[in-house]
Amino acid sequence: MLATLKPRSLGVKILGWFWLTLLLSYLAASVPTFFLPASVKERVIPAEDLTGMQALGQLIVKNVVENTDAELNKRDDRFVHWAVLSSDGSLMMSTESVPAQAQRLIEQAERDSQPVELLLRDMVISGPQYVELESEQYMLMFWRDRYPRFLDKIREIPGWLKLALVMLTTLGMSFLFYRSIVCPLQRLSRGFNELSQGNFDYRLGNEICLDDEFDKLYANFDRMANQLQEMVSMHNRLIADISHELKTPLSRLQMSVALARTAPPEQLGAYFDRAESEGEKLDEMIKQLLQLAECITRSLEFTCQQEEVPALLEPLLDDAQFEADALNVEFSVQAPDNISLLLHKRLFTMALENLIRNAFKYAQRLVSLKVYFKQDHCVFEVCDDGPGVNADDLPRLRTPFYRADQARSRQTGGVGLGLSIAHEAMVVHGGRLGLRNRKRGGFSASLHIPLR
Repeated sequence: MLATLKPRSLGVKILGWFWLTLLLSYLAASVPTFFLPASVKERVIPAEDLTGMQALGQLIVKNVVENTDAELNKRDDRFVHWAVLSSDGSLMMSTESVPAQAQRLIEQAERDSQPVELLLRDMVISGPQYVELESEQYMLMFWRDRYPRFLDKIREIPGWLKLALVMLTTLGMSFLFYRSIVCPLQRLSRGFNELSQGNFDYRLGNEICLDDEFDKLYANFDRMANQLQEMVSMHNRLIADISHELKTPLSRLQMSVALARTAPPEQLGAYFDRAESEGEKLDEMIKQLLQLAECITRSLEFTCQQEEVPALLEPLLDDAQFEADALNVEFSVQAPDNISLLLHKRLFTMALENLIRNAFKYAQRLVSLKVYFKQDHCVFEVCDDGPGVNADDLPRLRTPFYRADQARSRQTGGVGLGLSIAHEAMVVHGGRLGLRNRKRGGFSASLHIPLR
């Protein structure tokens, strides 16, 4: 799992905030150790240490009294400093100034009392140690620098203060963590709210590239908003195109009926024929619109079954040959004898029929159907030798009611729905519709069915 974490990923941020909070809480509890007054701890010196102190005290007092080591108080490389006092408390010799805490310890000491040890922040004081030499009694004080562990310093802080510092630090870091996680989520929530209100122009964008999960989430949101805006625009255009395409034959139908009412009897037949022709166009257009709507809205309801392709193609090819003969166009078929595919029979037949009829509309002398296997797909390719399509128009041919140019216009009898229906049928099959211009002239439309 750790191998998948990127330096700026959300998981690393969460772990980072957690450990940073712990570190800052520790530091916050440590800072007061340098400002709060040090507590003084007093403890009894262990017996084994007392024996060593007694021997050292005897040696120091002897040297001080006999003055055989006059340089004792001038050395600056000592680990332990000391002071020798007479029985009345007057200072006889010391290696450096006697600390104030040591002075108070001397004043409070009672004769024959056991020496104690004071633990200060930066010093350890031991004494007073009573030493008797030649019937005279002397007192010794020892002190040395103390280097306590950092944890020892923290332990000296009052419990309530440590708790307060840790709580304040944790709250502050939690607030920053809240802002780094919740604020981006709130921004995303505002984006969804804008979309729900119909504001499809709203984009999150991300001026500061964080390269984390939120950055990718913003990019996906903007991509989704772009697609929704495009779908809504396409829907609006489709409604407008449907209204326009239905209005034209309907207007001509109404005009034919109106003229027939005032026309002489010998002209009625021509007007009725025109009205019948426009009615057939309306019927065909409505039929194709229903097919397109069915493919789009009921795509999840279609169930594919294993079908024998030759048997499926036989009635379709008979109709295609009949139409080719009527148009004086050559129609050729190249297909393997035994092909079995997972298909929705009606949708596949409808898609292939649209491609063949589309080819007949623009072919000059030849239309062909080739069935072959390419990688993991079975391809049904329909080719014609017509004028082809402008390369810039190829990506938009799947759009309903889109007609590329005058050569492929309403004059050929089409309204621009056949390729849209074929495309949606391929979406149901998990395949695709391929469209291209042939190198030697003409147009090629192919259905790519996955082999499953």
